[in-house]
Amino acid sequence: MFNLEPSAREIPTQNNLERKAILAVSAFALLAVCVWATEPWKNADFEKWSAKDVDKILNESPWAKQITVPYTPYLNGDSPETDQRVKIGSGRDPSGAADSQIYRPNGTFTLRWNSALTLRRALYRDAVLRGLGTDYASQRYLINDEENMDLVLIPSGQTLLPPTEAISLRRETYLELKPSGKKINAVVAETRAWVDARDNRGYFFAFPQRQKDGTPTIPKDVTEIVFFTQVGVRKFEAKFKVAEMMMAEGPDYF
Repeated sequence: MFNLEPSAREIPTQNNLERKAILAVSAFALLAVCVWATEPWKNADFEKWSAKDVDKILNESPWAKQITVPYTPYLNGDSPETDQRVKIGSGRDPSGAADSQIYRPNGTFTLRWNSALTLRRALYRDAVLRGLGTDYASQRYLINDEENMDLVLIPSGQTLLPPTEAISLRRETYLELKPSGKKINAVVAETRAWVDARDNRGYFFAFPQRQKDGTPTIPKDVTEIVFFTQVGVRKFEAKFKVAEMMMAEGPDYF
């Protein structure tokens, strides 16, 4: 007679199952720690950030969002064609400026939360790595605006910055807080040159840190912040996850 009953060694015990579960969780946690450790903004010693670290923080971090907008054939994103809104390739551009520009099918932009301490440190480090003095870089980037939260939107690659008027740009710009849906309107929205040490020209936005009664404009229960602005037919929208923008002291906004 064959003994068809499994041996004691083959029977999974509760202890064995628990050990396997613990090992699986430990492996996952170790992987998470490794990923966490590879993020350059986790290194508090920003004086040691490399050019690669800085580039990642300025372009691919919780404080920097990539925005893609559909191609439009008009210089300022509006339609239809007028003397002020020249269509590329239409022959109505006497200076030839429109036809001489190289356009991609889609426009690519980077939105940076510049007032965040992490971003200010990256901007400072970028300036130093590009040969600017530490005193100048400190004054230019490490000193925070005590009243406002500053964001900057810059074009990347061969994308052009659409021309616009400050008054219309400010009217179209706001932050929307989730889950409440409350909106914070921009107090400043304008085109600025030299928004970083890379000589970039972009849109500069300022939003108040506090309300008139002194309470923070972004309360503790906010989980997501949506940025929105519009220039002509171009709509720019990006979402910031508060849980990803944390430092030891709390959310890193300014």
